[in-house]
Amino acid sequence: MTSGDLELVPPDDTQSNTHVNAMDETDSIQPLINTPTVSTLHMTSELSDSDITAMQADDDELKTVTEWLQSACEPSYDDLRAAPLASRNLLSQKPAVHLRSGVLVRRSDDNV
Repeated sequence: MTSGDLELVPPDDTQSNTHVNAMDETDSIQPLINTPTVSTLHMTSELSDSDITAMQADDDELKTVTEWLQSACEPSYDDLRAAPLASRNLLSQKPAVHLRSGVLVRRSDDNV
């Protein structure tokens, strides 16, 4: 008998009752071996570009940056001082921050 085999003792055996009960409990034990699986998750956006553009237009900080990028002219020093800090921070990240299909995005090293 190998270490993985279980010895089943029939109930009418003359061995002690505790031994039979112990074996009955181990009858239902199954090895827990999980085979690793690899899954691929493809995420699709539930929002269209126009939905995202509309939401960004509702945000004052993003709207300011979007307008500056669409106009293709640099904001004046006074415009920058009047803009929210978050807008100035985003604008300082040009060219990583840009418009793609009307949506304000930030390019990372390997993707957008």
